[in-house]
Amino acid sequence: MIIKDKDSIASPTKNEAKGEAAEKQMAFLLNREFGESKDVFVFNDLRIERSGEVAQIDHLIVYRFGFVIIESKSIGNSVIINQHKEFEIRSKGIKSPIAQANLQGKLLKSYLRDSESELLTKMLNMQTTFTKCPLDVFVAVAEKTKIKRLGNVELPELKKADQVISSILDLMKRHKKASGLLSKPDGQFGMYKFKEEELHKIVDHLKASHTPSARAAAPKKSEPKDTKKMPTYICTHCHETNLTIEYGRSYYFKCHSCDGNTPIKNRCDTCNTVTRTRKS
Repeated sequence: MIIKDKDSIASPTKNEAKGEAAEKQMAFLLNREFGESKDVFVFNDLRIERSGEVAQIDHLIVYRFGFVIIESKSIGNSVIINQHKEFEIRSKGIKSPIAQANLQGKLLKSYLRDSESELLTKMLNMQTTFTKCPLDVFVAVAEKTKIKRLGNVELPELKKADQVISSILDLMKRHKKASGLLSKPDGQFGMYKFKEEELHKIVDHLKASHTPSARAAAPKKSEPKDTKKMPTYICTHCHETNLTIEYGRSYYFKCHSCDGNTPIKNRCDTCNTVTRTRKS
């Protein structure tokens, strides 16, 4: 279930627009997988504040066995991971998005611990805690981005955006399998589980805790639908509408948010066949 959609940035720069496109692509994939789920809750662009610190979380999943944080990155055509697990783009080092996501997770747990007595129940008259609650992180890059790992370095947190979903599903299945009374021990998997009542309290608490940034765009007022308007075309890669029509072997849409190309396929309203696009 999608609890919160992404906030748009007012007058974004070119780099910010690319970052927003990456986040919207990941949000689309999360919605497709978990949009109708009743026990998996998704927050997009969640911003929480605690003691002067801020955690801006691109995507947060809350489910029975803990939390998952996803950091969406728009880092161009390729990224290099050296033997020290440092990130390099065009021969320049950048801050580790994995470390960034882990810091966000640490602040998130601290924020929730402030309200443990209201969010979590007691067991044997002792207050349960978020301390050992599983929190996994992933960094999602665009499908077109090439990941070059030097020295066969392992970095399981770094995934293509379309691979993140399958990794999360595997994580959930492993927790569920290990949580059974007769299940074989599997490390820390299945050792922590929210009660249904606790899960809904946490979701409601986080929803109420979101504080939009000063640059968040004001929500657009809904306009009456005009059935005579032309259809809105979107990029098939990032689902943005920032398109122009270009010509190669045939006419196509060029997306200025992700640089992707989308073929133009108009259909006849009467027979539904693809019509030929001509220059007017």
